[in-house]
Amino acid sequence: MKSFTILLITLFVFALCSIPTEAGFSTLGGTFSTFTNAYNTWKAAYVTSTGAPVGLRVRRPENSDDTVSEGIAYGMIAAVYANDRTTFDGLWAYAKHYFNSDGCMGWKINSNGQAADTNCASDAELDMAFSLIIADRKWTGYRNDAIAMINTIYNSEIEAGTLILKPGNVWGGSTCTNPSYFSPGYYKLFDSYASTTRWAGVVTAAYGVIAKNNLYNSGTGLVPDWCTAQGQQAGCGNYHYSYDASRTPWRLAVDAYWYGDSNALAQCNKLNTYWASVGANNIGAASLNGQSYWDTSSSVFFSTAACCACFSTNSAYRSAVWQRLSNFPANSYFGDSLHVLSYLFVTGSMDLNAAPPSVTPTISRSPTSSKTKSKSVSRTASPTRNFTPSATRTASTTKSKSVSKTASPTRNFTPSATRTASRTKSRSVSRTRSKSLSSISFNVNLNSGVNTWWLAAQVQPSATSVTLNCGNGALTGTITSWDPLTWQATPTQQCSSLNSIIVRINNAVSYTCNFSASLTCTKV
Repeated sequence: MKSFTILLITLFVFALCSIPTEAGFSTLGGTFSTFTNAYNTWKAAYVTSTGAPVGLRVRRPENSDDTVSEGIAYGMIAAVYANDRTTFDGLWAYAKHYFNSDGCMGWKINSNGQAADTNCASDAELDMAFSLIIADRKWTGYRNDAIAMINTIYNSEIEAGTLILKPGNVWGGSTCTNPSYFSPGYYKLFDSYASTTRWAGVVTAAYGVIAKNNLYNSGTGLVPDWCTAQGQQAGCGNYHYSYDASRTPWRLAVDAYWYGDSNALAQCNKLNTYWASVGANNIGAASLNGQSYWDTSSSVFFSTAACCACFSTNSAYRSAVWQRLSNFPANSYFGDSLHVLSYLFVTGSMDLNAAPPSVTPTISRSPTSSKTKSKSVSRTASPTRNFTPSATRTASTTKSKSVSKTASPTRNFTPSATRTASRTKSRSVSRTRSKSLSSISFNVNLNSGVNTWWLAAQVQPSATSVTLNCGNGALTGTITSWDPLTWQATPTQQCSSLNSIIVRINNAVSYTCNFSASLTCTKV
């Protein structure tokens, strides 16, 4: 049994490593601690309860200390990966306080807590939905909120017929869209998490717009802040690569890392080739053909470029990008936020299971969120930059309607139709920690060729059934034994290409599981 367990662990580690390798991903530098150290300093500088009627907010000192939904969402992503549940819950409570009738947060809130605009921005909803999924996998209890947000995005922020992502709940679509909001990796996750298939068309539509953009960028891979669905200039914002567009490399890199998407990899390769040709020190805002560039001193641009650089085979370019990323001082809310999220990605820590990248199948039975390697192998933090907030800086970028902009993208269109923000009622979530398990719910994101997978499991009381969603359909069955945990499929089925998995119950108990006609799991 011991040798068999070792074999499972070996298979697991091989599979865990093979996923990014197949996509051409390799970490740029640093460790998980590089991210958490930067996150803690970012949090001290920008997260506050002052001016928040409930919970916590992320402040923008350079914009009259206001708050935007985008910042709340960035904070939720960083907090869930940093194992900071208090901050995560505080930010989510603040967001829900400003929900409108469509079920999404008004995008801009003044420092005194008054809503400046009750309409929504879809990039924030996408990031919130993603963070809620990771929170549910990590801590459990967030599934209803995650599903509700996913539904809100699809029903209010996806253009009917074209499946183009609208920039908000009440405006935009084919005539005006923002490629930096496109999150194809999230879309695939939404389908997997919610057991739907409707997001596949949104993925296709997103990459279709990016392909159209490539007709106008001379092969650089750069996309504009705003454009039509045909990739052409729209009347709603900048038609060059600037502060809005800067997030596109990060979002595409996420899809390349999680799913090995060939479209995402191809676009990252174009960007890497262009940026390597101009030099890492010249990564900044640029014309689409790349012949002119500016604002190269902003961390916004090289932070997200670093995410695509994880797929580059140019070692000199990779090293130069990492040097800029790891030695740049704090300068603004937007730049610092993307800097932290970049550290999360380039250290290989932004995985779908919310576990640090060095975790192995032998998981601590302590009911905490910490994850230890077998034989107690520890993660050693590498030196990180001094993330000390400094005086604010302004970025001179021109938005439509001559809206002044700091280093943070601004939604410059406030449609005349306004929505009255309605406050959602708090939901009491029960989080079972009982050792006498009665049912379990699995959700496996199956990648072709992967033989072993780690997954989180949420225990549900008063039932004896189990459902496993492994990418090729939901399998349901009856638990016949708890120790060892044995699940008999009804009817007899298997997860294709999946031989074994690692199961964690409520962040405490660990099992190894083998597939045949039944799922048999043994405690580690």
